[in-house]
Amino acid sequence: MNDIDYMRVQTPSGWHDLQQDSLDAWTFADIEVSTAQGHITLRARETGVLRIQIGWHMSFPEGTRFVGDSFERDYGDIEFTGFNPDRIYHWYWCARLDGGPVSCWGVAIRPHAWCAWTVAPSVVDLWIDVRNGDDPLVLHGRALDACTLVIHDYDCDEFEALRRHCAAMSQGSRPVPKRKVAGFNDWYFAYGRNCADLEYRAADFLASIWPTEGKTRPWIVIDDGWQTCHDESYNGGPWDKANASFGDMGEVASRLRHAGVEAGIWFRPLLTREEVDPEWILRGNPDGTKVLDISHPAVLRHVSEDIRRFTEWGFALIKHDFTTYDILGCWGSDMDLNYQATPLHFWNRSKTTAEIFNDFYAAIRKAAGDALLMGCNTVSHLSAGVFDLMRVGDDTSGHDFNRTRRTGVNSLAFRMPQNDLFYQCDADCVGITDAIPWELNRRWLKLLAASGTPLFISCNPDELDAGQRNDIKRAFELALREDSKAMPTDWAHSPYPEHWSTSHGPMDLEWYPTPRFFPAE
Repeated sequence: MNDIDYMRVQTPSGWHDLQQDSLDAWTFADIEVSTAQGHITLRARETGVLRIQIGWHMSFPEGTRFVGDSFERDYGDIEFTGFNPDRIYHWYWCARLDGGPVSCWGVAIRPHAWCAWTVAPSVVDLWIDVRNGDDPLVLHGRALDACTLVIHDYDCDEFEALRRHCAAMSQGSRPVPKRKVAGFNDWYFAYGRNCADLEYRAADFLASIWPTEGKTRPWIVIDDGWQTCHDESYNGGPWDKANASFGDMGEVASRLRHAGVEAGIWFRPLLTREEVDPEWILRGNPDGTKVLDISHPAVLRHVSEDIRRFTEWGFALIKHDFTTYDILGCWGSDMDLNYQATPLHFWNRSKTTAEIFNDFYAAIRKAAGDALLMGCNTVSHLSAGVFDLMRVGDDTSGHDFNRTRRTGVNSLAFRMPQNDLFYQCDADCVGITDAIPWELNRRWLKLLAASGTPLFISCNPDELDAGQRNDIKRAFELALREDSKAMPTDWAHSPYPEHWSTSHGPMDLEWYPTPRFFPAE
């Protein structure tokens, strides 16, 4: 591990240099940062701390290519580039040294601080945000294990290097279930206009095409639209019952199970119209809705009760969504080193924002029991080893394949090294409607099936023709094979790889057919 060259700390009075008192100890006033064995531990008595900056003097040869990760989901913006000192790499990054090894830098999963990297021509910086929302963290002598450095060079190709690096960052992680996950989600054709009858028809369709060998059952995931309070401008709680289009959700889950499928359900846990204790409210919105404060124990109990209710109804997969946006006020694509777009002051002022998120995720995990958990719009490095699946990219589309290529293909390629190490990487659905040529969706379907990652289709089963049904049947057969794996081979040159190496041979996929369709007003 490279020796640290400098360290600074940000307090309410500004940035200050820390002095290296020994090999592993850096100090300023009553603040001490220990770096023993790569563990970054912060101690302070009364001085509030906002951020720590750690720097290494480095030089990279001309031609070095860099790639890193995103804070939560990928928004189609992960790619290999040359030097860009303004680019922020959340959690980890790697550099292919021209003619040399792949140098990988990161922090172990589930740190207690937001961690991001910047790379300039002569220096690498790690930025460790230990704030409590907008406020400085006052430790009162408590030792904060902020993060653990994971820095290695690998003599192999970039994909294998990142794969090994993700394994190293996962040290001691809860193993990802080996159970294959595939099936149906209603969002990308219904877009909230779903109903119980639609789910039953989807279950019959899956039963008619599902591979008979093996013990894996298909999934039906009921997405946004089942809840009582739902319209074009609102998709939050309460979550205690369904609207008239679904009725008794326990009966819905039971009918799906009897039809031979496993039942999953979506919810947005932190947005509500309910009347709640004012202490529970992190932020009130102009429309009268509220965002709940996950630092409050009563909110954790409230969300846990919702999740336990879903499992009591019979749902064995729970997809929770929007929590990062609801708390921080911005999407990952807009994330910078400030992290939040709106004022953020938690009820609990004693922990870092990352610690508060970790506690929230742990409560969700505990409440779910044996049910599978899918995080959507969750913080990537904090989701690892906690949730069984994570939506690793922003939404694909049932209307515009350009979006599917941008978010789906990009996230599958560049987050594939995390698959089955951090969680199962869900690159999102194949949205099947008349708006997208089947040949394009067929390529996306084929790639997802060969990748060994979760495969969900989203379609009106009554509108499929015989060719589409047959393609979907073969895709599920491939997706359920234990040996299905894929890796991009041209990802160093394209953010949307077209050439893939799979367990079943090379796969070449044209994402830009001729003549190319490009949306224009």
